[in-house]
Amino acid sequence: VSMNKNDDLYFDNKYIYYKYKKILNIKKIKLIGKHYIYDVMYCLAVILNLNKNFKFKKEIYKFHGVEYRMNLVYNNKIKIYNDSKSTNFKALSAAISSFNGNIDLICGGMKRVDDFNILKPYINKIRNVYCYGENKEQFFNFFKNNNVNVNVYDDLKQLINNLKIKDIKILLFSPGSCSYDQFDNFEQRGKIFNELIHKKIKS
Repeated sequence: VSMNKNDDLYFDNKYIYYKYKKILNIKKIKLIGKHYIYDVMYCLAVILNLNKNFKFKKEIYKFHGVEYRMNLVYNNKIKIYNDSKSTNFKALSAAISSFNGNIDLICGGMKRVDDFNILKPYINKIRNVYCYGENKEQFFNFFKNNNVNVNVYDDLKQLINNLKIKDIKILLFSPGSCSYDQFDNFEQRGKIFNELIHKKIKS
């Protein structure tokens, strides 16, 4: 499972191959990000090992992913992704790297020790940052020092109420932080984000 053509199962920017034969079109996979392509390929490795006649294409193409993990929750002029499961900077950097750019990022949560340098390679993909929560000042200082426009709010509700939706093309909710400063868990955080953002869109 790699990008190496010498392996039985590999991929390039367009297709997943098995023994040099195209078996999946990556553009038809609804999951966003290279890390999810690897997940699909690990599943394929098991399927092909157990039953090469299994009709996997239809099932993979229609799979939208697990809730609150890079879910596309709105797609009409603006694309909105809910990645509430993002609880550290490694997850946040993986989410940001899934796009070519033009991202408006919502992040923040419980204060903890993490390495901001993980995020630096992806700075140029971000258009605006909206941060909230216990670690909002840490996020503010990092992005401001890297010449990214940053907006700071006390909580998620205040943040979304102040969003200018019409100016956004890709809105990524990927907190990069644990949820326990303001929520019981990432599931509750993800659910409340969906409720708030759909209410905002309707208004």
